[in-house]
Amino acid sequence: MEHLMPQSWVEHWPLPNGNKGLAHEELLATDSDEAEVIASRRRNTVLQTLGNLTIVTQGLNSAVSNSAWVVKKPELLEVSLLPINQKLHEYGIWDETTIEKRGKAMFEKALKLWPRPASQPTSSAQ
Repeated sequence: MEHLMPQSWVEHWPLPNGNKGLAHEELLATDSDEAEVIASRRRNTVLQTLGNLTIVTQGLNSAVSNSAWVVKKPELLEVSLLPINQKLHEYGIWDETTIEKRGKAMFEKALKLWPRPASQPTSSAQ
């Protein structure tokens, strides 16, 4: 399992407003409520969710690790035939909203594949 948006995203993945995000160390040093601080904290949270994970080989991950989405997406689609990766055709951009959308879709798919067992009636002792 690997991150689509890398954990070291600051250099190659601008925030939705186009600005550069703040590195983890910078976020620790501030309690500001500026837009870049809020957006960077949100991104750091979202990138650790199911919607941002996929399955790739170590070689591919090393080759495209911190690359921007416009570089990473075509590489993933070219070398991986896994359905989890082929679904990435649907996403022109990869940001917090996309990650949340994909995570929700993956969760809904998982519930269909592995539904919860029906509740078992409890027997009452008499």
